Amino acid sequence: MAMAMRTAAARVAARVVTDRVSGYNKGFGFVRYATIEHAAEGIKGMDGKFLDGWAISAVYARPRPPPPGNNAGPPSYQPGYGSQFGQRKIISGRS
Repeated sequence: MAMAMRTAAARVAARVVTDRVSGYNKGFGFVRYATIEHAAEGIKGMDGKFLDGWAISAVYARPRPPPPGNNAGPPSYQPGYGSQFGQRKIISGRS
């Protein structure tokens, strides 16, 4: 992949994402270019092409979506996880 995505020494780094357990690649990777213009050239040059029998989809990286569930913030801001909000105070009649 790194050799296929190079453009006139504008490629800075390339990384194929692999599975932590098996070590097999996950079918995607990241290429870092020196400038946005070089990245646009690399995407234009590789998008829709074939590499080793596989169709290549070259796009700009997108941010990771937030995880599903309660996204109220870090645990310190959620009631019951060490914050003062949502904790029960036990009041007994004994002094």
